[in-house]
Amino acid sequence: MKLDRETELLLAGLEEIRYPSTITLTDRDLNLGYVEVPAATQLPIENDRTAYAVIFNRLGSPFTEVIISGLVQDVQIVSSQTFICQSYKKKLEPAELSYRFVLSKKARPGEYPWPISLYLRPLP
Repeated sequence: MKLDRETELLLAGLEEIRYPSTITLTDRDLNLGYVEVPAATQLPIENDRTAYAVIFNRLGSPFTEVIISGLVQDVQIVSSQTFICQSYKKKLEPAELSYRFVLSKKARPGEYPWPISLYLRPLP
């Protein structure tokens, strides 16, 4: 039996986070060697006394790495999957994530699919 994506995520205890569908690279971005996307993602974190993991899946070229800010610490992703654990905090606010995508030398101007996916998973 084939399950739909939403059911698969629910069974795995994962919550997929919404993010932009595309990213546009300009000549200026190529000259800088990176593109910054501020405040692109909101993590819907609730203060329920539960620690959680944020799982990042990097989706490929023309990006060589991504640095994500807005969590307790910045996250640098160079491999295909990375996760970090966030512990319970009394005063918890939704996290607003910003990104710096480092470009490969083969990058060209244009529109690309959003190069990273994010999931939240409560920890026991």
